[in-house]
Amino acid sequence: MREGLSLQIKNDLVEIERLTQEVGSWCREQALSGVVEFQIDLVLDELVSNVIHHGLKDSKEHFIEVSLHRDGHDLVVEVEDDGVGPPGGGRATTILPWTRRRWQRALS
Repeated sequence: MREGLSLQIKNDLVEIERLTQEVGSWCREQALSGVVEFQIDLVLDELVSNVIHHGLKDSKEHFIEVSLHRDGHDLVVEVEDDGVGPPGGGRATTILPWTRRRWQRALS
């Protein structure tokens, strides 16, 4: 069983299908419920689609790094890209505490 999942995808919406397949496979290896798998897939689909549509504005090939791993009863999901970043610079961080609590209960 893989401890974590690390995946590099291109800035192409077609890649979301590969992301979905890899994440689903990893979730099943981790014995996560179908509900948790669906929630992770939904969040990543929206997030990666948003990066492709809004964060990567030129026509160059870019890569998006997606990683997942368990930290005790927590599930850590990270998405990084080489796009323009948030207004004013810096690093965008999204915290979804309600999702974290739901996933924690599902992982327990």
